[in-house]
Amino acid sequence: MGKLWTTYNGNTLGVCVLSYFMDNVQDKEIKKVVELALDLSKSYKRDIEKIFNKESFPVPIGFTVDEDVNFEAPRLFDDEFYLYYLQYTVKAGLSLY
Repeated sequence: MGKLWTTYNGNTLGVCVLSYFMDNVQDKEIKKVVELALDLSKSYKRDIEKIFNKESFPVPIGFTVDEDVNFEAPRLFDDEFYLYYLQYTVKAGLSLY
């Protein structure tokens, strides 16, 4: 359950970060990659919630787009950074899976 808890929180963070990226990305090809990653994070989050609910285990609050993302914040990085970010997070995520 500890690994699921960590993975759940990581994916809630991913949804927040990737939602911000989607709001700012300009390159059409990079946007497709970010959108896929966002969809995967949302899917993993839902799947883990189902496991927690099935086992009557409390679902962590995690991060939320509504409370933890400031879409008005100025953009800090170019679109290419989003790909580097995803490359790193995929490597880190693989160690959990």
